[in-house]
Amino acid sequence: MSIYNLKKALPAVVPVAVTACSVTASAPRQSASMRLNWGGMVEEEVLDASLLVFWCMLAVILIAAAVMMITFIRTRNFMRDALTATARIDDVKPLGRGLVAAAISFPDATGRTVESAVAVPALDHHAGEMIDIVFRRSDPADVRLNSFMSLWIVPLLCGEAVLLTAVVLAALLYAGVARLPV
Repeated sequence: MSIYNLKKALPAVVPVAVTACSVTASAPRQSASMRLNWGGMVEEEVLDASLLVFWCMLAVILIAAAVMMITFIRTRNFMRDALTATARIDDVKPLGRGLVAAAISFPDATGRTVESAVAVPALDHHAGEMIDIVFRRSDPADVRLNSFMSLWIVPLLCGEAVLLTAVVLAALLYAGVARLPV
């Protein structure tokens, strides 16, 4: 029986005694509890902070893991259908944050010249320079730099975020700051 129903069921004298103090009752396996405030009104308490820490960190882990898997699968699929080539940088346009959009041209698998664009670090590459690229055999306009970091940086960073957040969550669970839902 909830406190609200209990208050209705008791005579008028008893609720005055009940409203003079704070009473807390919660149903099993519920994250919020009901309590009577000083005015006799029933309020719902907010989630326990330790449960909130657990659920927030679990959400971060799941989102980072999903992004890591999606980017890993996309990069792996790209590399399965990829060919390497040497491209000439024809023109560069600043993108900001130390990157430039390089207009490049390179021969594809059939010997036909393909023109495309790829983001490259501004300090390392200039117009007229030759760079190593990887392009998709089925779509030569899909081009990436042929370097480990440009191909795998996003899956690596997301994987590190998953591991770091999982370690922090385990430490918080061990320290008692976060707790598992029961």
